[in-house]
Amino acid sequence: MNKPLVSVVMGVYNEEDYLKETIDSILNQTLADFEFIIIDDGSEDKTQNILNEYKKIDCRIKLISNRKNLGISKSTNVGIKIAEGKYIAIMDAGDLSNRRRLEKQAKYLEARDDVYILGTQGRWIDGEGKAIGIWKMPQSVDGKALYETGGAIHPSIMARRALFDIIGLYDETLMMSQEFDLYMRSLKKGLRMANLEDELICVRERSDGMTLKHLKTIQKNQLTIKLKYLPVFFGFWNVICTIRSFGGCLIPSSVLDEIVKYLRRKL
Repeated sequence: MNKPLVSVVMGVYNEEDYLKETIDSILNQTLADFEFIIIDDGSEDKTQNILNEYKKIDCRIKLISNRKNLGISKSTNVGIKIAEGKYIAIMDAGDLSNRRRLEKQAKYLEARDDVYILGTQGRWIDGEGKAIGIWKMPQSVDGKALYETGGAIHPSIMARRALFDIIGLYDETLMMSQEFDLYMRSLKKGLRMANLEDELICVRERSDGMTLKHLKTIQKNQLTIKLKYLPVFFGFWNVICTIRSFGGCLIPSSVLDEIVKYLRRKL
């Protein structure tokens, strides 16, 4: 049996409300040559039932069930280890992929063998799926762009399978900002990152979502990572961005929450 061109990897934990929309956005892709690896990370709601139903109707779905909650980094690594595709696309439960996302990203990577991580532009949506803001990323990602913008929208990226052979998997000690660490390690090795100009991912903002609940942890982790790699990517602006992350650690969580929500609607 031929191996798929793309492996889509998605960790899931208690996502019964939006899971069907997310899965449908992948199954309805214009590029059909993919496997969809879904890791149920110990869900306690109806997530498992929903996944079992989808597995029955589409053979491209590979379902893994963790006996207990391992966290997103470990769950994603579980999926990457069994992935058979030439390219690995990351997806987050609750978010939505444009129908042409996999097609456009695979076509770009097939033509550009010097790029190892490819993201896209994005849009913020609310719980009802209504657009509330635009999330823009630089098309070319160097050290300065990485420190300033974070590099790429994580659930939008497609990476070469070879990337993880070269730099290793996600850091399982990080519950948040694990993608930022991955990007840093990639650029440190001289492996290029880029973002398509196309808006191909919708990221859902939810009050109970991981990002908003752990903003303070994200700030602290990003500060630690920026400090760790600052000697490698040293520059005036990167120092300023590191100081900015330090400031974010000092701001009360409630205030930081409101700032982030405001900025998302201004992007």
